[in-house]
Amino acid sequence: MALDEQLKQLATIAQQHPEESKRKEALTLLVQDIWKSGRLYRPSRGEYSPEQYREIYQEALQNLFLFVCQEIDRYNPELGEVITWCNVLLERRFCRNASRQFRGNPGIRSVTLSDLEDLALSEAPLYPGEDFRSYIESDPHNLFEITHIKNHPEANFAAITILRLVEDESWQEISDRFGITVSTLSVFYQRCLRRFESIIRQDLSI
Repeated sequence: MALDEQLKQLATIAQQHPEESKRKEALTLLVQDIWKSGRLYRPSRGEYSPEQYREIYQEALQNLFLFVCQEIDRYNPELGEVITWCNVLLERRFCRNASRQFRGNPGIRSVTLSDLEDLALSEAPLYPGEDFRSYIESDPHNLFEITHIKNHPEANFAAITILRLVEDESWQEISDRFGITVSTLSVFYQRCLRRFESIIRQDLSI
């Protein structure tokens, strides 16, 4: 089956399937296939350094995928292909917004590795414990499991977060478990926290 037809089929399943689990499964596959397609829009680098460009583009992609998962019902297959829909959103909304945010907040605070851990050790509801584990594993926005270290799908945000915050494994233990250096885990986790902190806080009313 051609990629465009496959994406359209997954989008249709997500829109029409009454079972939440089936809808989630279709959305997860949809986002993965969109990402792996190699056909997503990329803006020109402009005045940004390679690192700044990466940060801006990653922010735009994450917001696009969140939008796709939350607003898939807005996609109209009669008006075009899924990739076309995504590229219009990426070019006209998410890349521009991410770029404006970066220019407007060049000194924006970076979330540290301890930020979410501090929440876990606090008395805030749902942190830590089985309720928090259930929230991460349920992956309500279909983003935690598909966000993983390159070539290591098992080392995804959901798995790392549960190991670190719920099961209280050290970074070295997690490193040994996945065969990935602590520094690589640290960079990946930092990036994920910047993307997901506001979503987690909003979902758990923290």
